[in-house]
Amino acid sequence: MQRVGVLVEIPRMLRDCGVDPASVLAKVGLHPEELADAEGFIPFAKAAKLVARATEASGNSAFPLLVGAVAEIRHLGPLGRYLAAAPDLRSAIEDIVLYHPRYVRGGGPYAMDWASGGLLVGYRTHDPGVVGASQLACGAMAFGYRIFSAVSGAEPHSVLIALPPPADAGDFRALFKASKIIFNAQHFGLVYAEAALRGPLAGANPALRASLGKSLAARWGSHEPDIRERVLRALVPLMLSGTHSLESTAVRLRLSPSALNRELRKRGSSFRELHNEARFEMACQMIADARLSIAEVSGALGYSEMSAFSRFFTAMSGGIPPSEWRGARSQDDVRHETPDWTGSPPLTKRQSL
Repeated sequence: MQRVGVLVEIPRMLRDCGVDPASVLAKVGLHPEELADAEGFIPFAKAAKLVARATEASGNSAFPLLVGAVAEIRHLGPLGRYLAAAPDLRSAIEDIVLYHPRYVRGGGPYAMDWASGGLLVGYRTHDPGVVGASQLACGAMAFGYRIFSAVSGAEPHSVLIALPPPADAGDFRALFKASKIIFNAQHFGLVYAEAALRGPLAGANPALRASLGKSLAARWGSHEPDIRERVLRALVPLMLSGTHSLESTAVRLRLSPSALNRELRKRGSSFRELHNEARFEMACQMIADARLSIAEVSGALGYSEMSAFSRFFTAMSGGIPPSEWRGARSQDDVRHETPDWTGSPPLTKRQSL
């Protein structure tokens, strides 16, 4: 499921483009009332498809970016007020990574250490084959930029977009201002420097934050994600950073390694099983990216020999080697997954603005 949040603004934005929002919602299988309340929930796949169909109907490939750009603290509800009361930006980022799974099940943010003490806060969908996944992730970058700017006034020094550069990047430049924009990146993410992360927030309020924290815990107690899902979410950024051990995963989940193992055993699972599942999921997502060779995917996932990676992938895929799996992806899936930046160059080397 996906909390409506800032998506509540889509009907108004479509009307501003001269498009009847009801017709777009009907194509997605949504009723206008389902987008009337930011606190409501809709299926994640429909949320992503809505962004894709709204983008098509508006005639503006930057539509997802513009939706994210109207985000305000209020669109996050109680969580927004909780973030605004954080002591510093790093704490606010950690909060949204921790609590986001209560809002959304199909995708979400992750954080990982970056160069020179910086921090990357990224966004990914758990099933990259969902129609509109890239558009939703692109909008999430604008959303995160607006929210973190609102609570801290800080600007990311880099904005990573895992898409080719559009023919006209004016909307990107207008939103992200002085930040360096890097297209064809391996992440959708915002990179903040250490100084920006540790500066005190103007709205820091320990007493209010403690009160809101108790309220959030009580409100979402029944929506705690399953331990399997929490482990899989934690493993993705850890895989990318090369620190995907039981111990590092337990730290990310605020558990001891033994407690994590106990919780997994209760559900008939194991860390090794989920580790393989997460690695396979990442492998599928990276292999689907035509910019990366199989050898590059193998290396990115920590394999010193491509033959070992090929054996792993073939076993997990039910006998299909990675090269055959890539070739079997339909052109229709590729067409829906990557927005049509009219006039954009092929997916080749990384480009920045």
